[in-house]
Amino acid sequence: MISVERVIEYTDLVKEASWELEYRPLPSWPKKGLIFFDNVNFSHMLDGPRVLRNMDTGFYPGQKVSLSHLPL
Repeated sequence: MISVERVIEYTDLVKEASWELEYRPLPSWPKKGLIFFDNVNFSHMLDGPRVLRNMDTGFYPGQKVSLSHLPL
């Protein structure tokens, strides 16, 4: 019966606040995102080796992108 009691406890919990935002972006806010990287370098630690070197690229709305790293 413990599992049934636990379910009943969950049904009695106070609901969390809604994820709906009270404020909306201005109408002039862009409808679609666009991200450009220009000469980007990245490492996992401050003193670690760079895993991305001089990356220049753009990611366009609706585009699916995957970045992966293989050791050299």
